[in-house]
Amino acid sequence: MKYSYCVMPVKYRIAGLICLVVGFISSTLIFLSPKFEEHLENFLASIFFIIIGFIALTFRNHIFFDKNKRQIVRKEKIFWIPISNKKIIVPQEYNKVVIKLLTKTADSYVNLVQSVPVSYTSADMFFVTPTKVRRIINTDFKRALKIAEMIKQVFEIEYEVN
Repeated sequence: MKYSYCVMPVKYRIAGLICLVVGFISSTLIFLSPKFEEHLENFLASIFFIIIGFIALTFRNHIFFDKNKRQIVRKEKIFWIPISNKKIIVPQEYNKVVIKLLTKTADSYVNLVQSVPVSYTSADMFFVTPTKVRRIINTDFKRALKIAEMIKQVFEIEYEVN
């Protein structure tokens, strides 16, 4: 069984799409202009916009559940190129998955001057036995519930939300 999702939130993917469109339009206009050599810096900036847009749109996580080998494989890809591959072995003694919700706070800066407090909720997932705890993944709550349902379906391990 496989679960694949885009890592970037929707607003960043929309911003990436806008960067991609603006980059393509501006690079085309600059490339077709008669004074291309004078606008080379602007052409490189528009290429940079295209790269940022592709990163925002193509950064994905793929999670594979292998019942026969009792393992979870987590792959991260950017530009359809794998950048990490993590295997989590699921031993028989693990009897439940715990989803722990955490509210994290940070400071966001407006115009690099004014600090604005920001808080968001993340979900950490763990395999739990009476003696051991093993971390699975850190993601948002909706994805954590989907992953927990898949673990329940594939490995027959119950889950609970704390």
